[in-house]
Amino acid sequence: MFAYFFLEVAFYNYASIQFPDERQLAEFIAQFFAVTGFLTMLTMVFLFAPFLRKFGIIAGVIAFPLIIFVGSTAVSIMEFSGVGIAAIFTVIIITNCARFILQAAIWKPSVAILFQVLPDRQRTAGTSLMEGVVDPLSGGVAGICLFLLINTLGWEPKNFLVLLSLLMICWLLISIFIRRQYLSNLVVSIQKRKLGELTISELDNASLDIIKAGLSSPYPAEIFYCLNLLEKIEHPEITELLKQILPNSNKEVRMNLLQRIASMKIKPLTAHILARIESEPDPAVRGQALITYAALAPDDTIERLSTYLENLDTDLTHGALVGILTLEPDNDKANDFLLQVVRSGSPIDRLFASKVMADIGSKHFSGFLVELLEDPDNAVIERAIYAAGLMDDNRIINLLVAKLSNPTLLPAASAALKQFGEAALYDLDLGFTSPEASRQEKLHIIDIVREIGGVKATEVLLRHIDIDQPELRHRIFLSLASLHYQADPDDQYVFVNKLDEDVSNITWLLAAMEDLYGGEQYQLVHNALGHELDVKRDSMLLLISFLYPSIVMMDTRANIDSKVAELRIFALEVLDNLLTGEIKEIVLPLLDDLTVAERLALLSEKFPQEAMSREERFINIVESHFDKSFFWTRSTLLYQIGKDRESRLIDKVRGSLQDEEATIRETGLWALAQLNPPDLRRVLRAHADDDHKNVSDIVHQLLAGLTAQGPT
Repeated sequence: MFAYFFLEVAFYNYASIQFPDERQLAEFIAQFFAVTGFLTMLTMVFLFAPFLRKFGIIAGVIAFPLIIFVGSTAVSIMEFSGVGIAAIFTVIIITNCARFILQAAIWKPSVAILFQVLPDRQRTAGTSLMEGVVDPLSGGVAGICLFLLINTLGWEPKNFLVLLSLLMICWLLISIFIRRQYLSNLVVSIQKRKLGELTISELDNASLDIIKAGLSSPYPAEIFYCLNLLEKIEHPEITELLKQILPNSNKEVRMNLLQRIASMKIKPLTAHILARIESEPDPAVRGQALITYAALAPDDTIERLSTYLENLDTDLTHGALVGILTLEPDNDKANDFLLQVVRSGSPIDRLFASKVMADIGSKHFSGFLVELLEDPDNAVIERAIYAAGLMDDNRIINLLVAKLSNPTLLPAASAALKQFGEAALYDLDLGFTSPEASRQEKLHIIDIVREIGGVKATEVLLRHIDIDQPELRHRIFLSLASLHYQADPDDQYVFVNKLDEDVSNITWLLAAMEDLYGGEQYQLVHNALGHELDVKRDSMLLLISFLYPSIVMMDTRANIDSKVAELRIFALEVLDNLLTGEIKEIVLPLLDDLTVAERLALLSEKFPQEAMSREERFINIVESHFDKSFFWTRSTLLYQIGKDRESRLIDKVRGSLQDEEATIRETGLWALAQLNPPDLRRVLRAHADDDHKNVSDIVHQLLAGLTAQGPT
């Protein structure tokens, strides 16, 4: 504000001296503001982002005071030295113009970026404080100072511009001082972006009365929420409150209350549960009442529940069976009944048996469950898998891992394995290394390991970071980053080398895409390489997160491609502060808003690339990149070979017929048919019995086409 008002007064003072005629003065001022506004627009659009990428956020903050200091000091020195008014006027024009441009196009956006590190509430408060309090107050103080300097002390512009220079020096010193702590505070601030928590133990009596009143709500969700709070603080009246609302008219509420009483084992409510068994109109709730009665374990439990085993209502039979076997797992009558339904010819009975074992949740019955895990009905297996996740019997983990190969059972098997936690990691690791495991199955195993989490899960993932398939390698990196893995100092060189290798691959991909660009013939290949480029660029950021603060890097990764320019620049600023010079040199060119040619030029010294014609580049991609490319890229390359009838590449086509990916085999067989080698019929017949239906179908279609053409 001092810079604004001091320069403004000096500018108009010198302008009025230079243009004593009012008309000329008005024309000059109009032209000045027009030119300044145009230059400000150009700076904001074209220069702001490159300026910050080149010099960093600190330059955006101090450029304004630095230029104003130089300009105001120069004017004062020229005044005291007796330099002509024309030269002084030129300097004040340049300084005032720079003040407009730097304030609007550089300084304000830089400050806005600095605020991005703060949580939303603090960011809003800080912005409001600046715009609503600091700016008007400092403007008023600056105006008062000018009034006193000019009207009381009789200072001329050359005098108060000296004062302005001193203020700018203070500004620069403060900025440099703050700079020393900026990075450490930046990292800490990002790591502390957490939600506040309600301290339930500090609730007062009025709040507790509101919560207890919520138990009379007509909405079940509100009742459950209030009960959760009361349970959490172990309210002394919880038993009496549960008794009061047990006759609630809502079925969901009664069912939930019975489950709570069973889990908390509130024995004083045994008589009320018995009354609920006799009076409950809903069979499902009545069945839960039997389970709750068994959980409270009065002396007559087995005798009372046994009468319901042969009941025509399955809900009551289910409740009785679960109650008896939970209380007395070796009960002969109940075990015989369970074995009967496990081996029943009816899928409905077997589903019933699975649900019973899920509700019991005891490894005592895992022998029965193994039979259901091999059931011919997928619905029965799915329910049995769910029960397995609740039984905590490590002996059946390998059976669950095997179910991951069935797409229908995959969600249930994944959920069950996650419930086993670290106990499942050994079998998951074995399943991942199995030669029979497909790429999709391995991707799901990686996700399950990540969901389990912990040190052992991280160790499992680290054992496979050098896996050949790039899709799997990226998923492993992503999982490690999600677990906030940080490399030990002794292991960091491993990831630095991988980072270097990734940047080398990205540079090659950029060169390949640049050579293919514009050729409609290779559009599909270009798109496939573009997808690879995006994934490898993400892998590069994930590798960096293993070397530097993980939370900060994951936040940066989320913002680096944001459509909000301030977030992108903020992300680049974080990288500029965190990374070493050697890593910045190879990473930042791939993240800046540059053309492909500019990126290649910046990386050419360390990763030189040779330009090729489109046809030469396509041959180069197939020969040098095919085996390590993504599966979709391989499929696209095979399609292009077949489409172009590129016989020189037939060996790659033949090799693809043994690929573990069905899509690759399918496309490879089609491409081979387009190349039409002499042994085509024999090769097609050799793949007619492929395990994957799509592959066998394409073989039969191709053979049918050859038969229609007649002998070759």
